[in-house]
Amino acid sequence: MVITQEVEEPQVKIVVDAINAKMGENRLVCPLSGHSDWIVERYFGKMIAVETFSRAENEQFSRRFPFVVLTCRICGFSFFVNVIRLGIAKELGIESAVEHE
Repeated sequence: MVITQEVEEPQVKIVVDAINAKMGENRLVCPLSGHSDWIVERYFGKMIAVETFSRAENEQFSRRFPFVVLTCRICGFSFFVNVIRLGIAKELGIESAVEHE
């Protein structure tokens, strides 16, 4: 399952700054076009994986993987960047915990 949430302009800056900090002097190059012209899409996504940990108690937990989508302006190649691993989930106000359902 994937859920989305709109990305506000201040959040785009947080994402871009975090990616630039991780990349350092390296440029993120599109594997299809060979260009380095990217946009942050206007929606965050959350992949949700539901797992059953205890069949006896029939409990289910969901794991959320919040991400932003980067898209090449030239060819449209897109990929996900996990905002937890990027270190900005809390700053963006995005939940990253395992939740009991």
